[in-house]
Amino acid sequence: MLDSSFWIALADESDQWHSDAIATLDVIEDRLWLIPWPTLYEFINTRLMRQKEKAFGIRRKLSGPRVHYVDDAPYRTRCLEEYMDARIFQQPLSLVDSVMRAMLSDPQFRISCLVTFNLRDFEDVCAQTGVILLPD
Repeated sequence: MLDSSFWIALADESDQWHSDAIATLDVIEDRLWLIPWPTLYEFINTRLMRQKEKAFGIRRKLSGPRVHYVDDAPYRTRCLEEYMDARIFQQPLSLVDSVMRAMLSDPQFRISCLVTFNLRDFEDVCAQTGVILLPD
């Protein structure tokens, strides 16, 4: 599963994680990529689309044969309700991260690793489900 932080770092040469994103891309190139729709909403923005070369490069990666988009419909309403609940203040997260955590916890998915540069937001759920965090 790929988090938006990976895409942001991959597309932005000035991002502190850019070289790590490129190295991680080599590691995951032959794997199945699960991309939650909310991460695309977070990543694909006007700034990216103004940079045609970068946008076309990302488009090629997003249309590869190993790319599968994960619908957030089964998770979003419950996550929004939980997000608005006072319990969210125990671990402040974005709604996108809350949806991804729900997907990671869902036994219907066999997610072997999560690519993210926001490790603290996912360490606990990945430890519980046996999902490897990349880059480590």
